[in-house]
Amino acid sequence: MCIETNDFWDATNSWSGYNYQGKIALYYGIRKINELITIGKACDIEKYAIEIEWKEDFSIVYIEDEQRVYQSIHQVKAKENTNIYDYEDVQRAFDESVNNKREIIKGVIKVNH
Repeated sequence: MCIETNDFWDATNSWSGYNYQGKIALYYGIRKINELITIGKACDIEKYAIEIEWKEDFSIVYIEDEQRVYQSIHQVKAKENTNIYDYEDVQRAFDESVNNKREIIKGVIKVNH
């Protein structure tokens, strides 16, 4: 069987997006650890988790007594476009998603410029 060029699917853009998403998740995780150390709550670090690809691209979750409290959820877009109006559909869907999940404290959209 010969593969036609129009049948070829290139996942480069998807991989690039997931790669960027992972870097942003790590950044926010390290930032949270630093925040907890700075405010004298280093012993609480083990109560936090990064949840990948569940509520959104990633979330910062506080877990205590098997209760999960979403501190923030994040939608990451790895696009070169810096015009905020080009992301209105993403913002609208994200806002609806956050508003429908009452256990979330705040939502963040991060766009790669």
